[in-house]
Amino acid sequence: MIREEFGSDFHYVLSEKWRNLDAINSYFNENDYSLHFSGRSALYSILKSGIEQFGWKTIAVPSYYCHEVYSFIEKLPIRIHYYEITPFFDRVVSLKNWEDTDQAVILIVDYFGLGKPNIENIEESVIIEDLTHNLGEIKNSNAHYCFGSLRKVLPLPVGGFCYSPKKLNFEVPLQNLKAEDIAVKKIAAMYLKKLYLEQIFHEKDTFRIFFAESENDFEESFTYAALPKIVDELLRTLRVNEIILKKGDNLRFAKQLLKPTEVFQVISNNNNSEFALILKFNDCEKRDLMKHFLIEERIYPIVLWPDQKSEANKNFQDSILFIHVDFRYNNNQIEHIISKINQYTKNA
Repeated sequence: MIREEFGSDFHYVLSEKWRNLDAINSYFNENDYSLHFSGRSALYSILKSGIEQFGWKTIAVPSYYCHEVYSFIEKLPIRIHYYEITPFFDRVVSLKNWEDTDQAVILIVDYFGLGKPNIENIEESVIIEDLTHNLGEIKNSNAHYCFGSLRKVLPLPVGGFCYSPKKLNFEVPLQNLKAEDIAVKKIAAMYLKKLYLEQIFHEKDTFRIFFAESENDFEESFTYAALPKIVDELLRTLRVNEIILKKGDNLRFAKQLLKPTEVFQVISNNNNSEFALILKFNDCEKRDLMKHFLIEERIYPIVLWPDQKSEANKNFQDSILFIHVDFRYNNNQIEHIISKINQYTKNA
């Protein structure tokens, strides 16, 4: 019997529904992509190549982002220029005091699979897109480069990609054993979680420690590395299209089941391309009350991203909640998750 817990890190997937050992998937064709240890490693690769080949001097980055990524790239000889943006509200962004040249770079984020903001009055600057939350949009990108993490949508321990719609070159780092060590530890955590969900293994803290230790190691400079071979082999067996489509189906079904409420607003689009079920609250207290209720029900939501800097970004961070409804869950499990949400809002 499967233990009823939902969300958080992926478990190790050993289902033919989501993996095909007889064929190599072509979603991340080696001729078009370079595969990296992480999304931040992929971004580092693009910037390092641009600095060395084209003399890039400045990169404009959004204020609302995972700031650990900025810590990783600040070692590079390029000036970081922050532009203020709050997801959902700032659909059009104008860069202040920006010199629009071919030595200037702008990072644009597809926030949570809902789409990218438009940057006004840009003609010469190089555009880099982060498509972590919307892998289905990679081939539709018109940017100079795009990149992302693979482990947020796919059941992988580590992973990132680089792709250039304009067929530009970028550096591919070497593999190293320290990076592989992190990947192996994370695989161990994923496998122990699989056994935990199957009620074979019962020490939850063991794999949680492995997950946490591995995550901390992502900040180390040696993770500027190619995708470890053990993970590359796993990626090649994943049914990527099916995994992405199943999440879309689950999102559509979940939104149909949600009862109307004034407790939160559902943020979505017609494509069902969202990273997760996105709930927007009026304030942090209301968000946290529901978050704690769901955790008590063994439904583990997430906040993206913590530790924002500006007041507007902190307010947004404190008002948002993401509920995992990805490929891991069948219709009965989605009904269970949504029934708990509806139960809470009915009594709120």
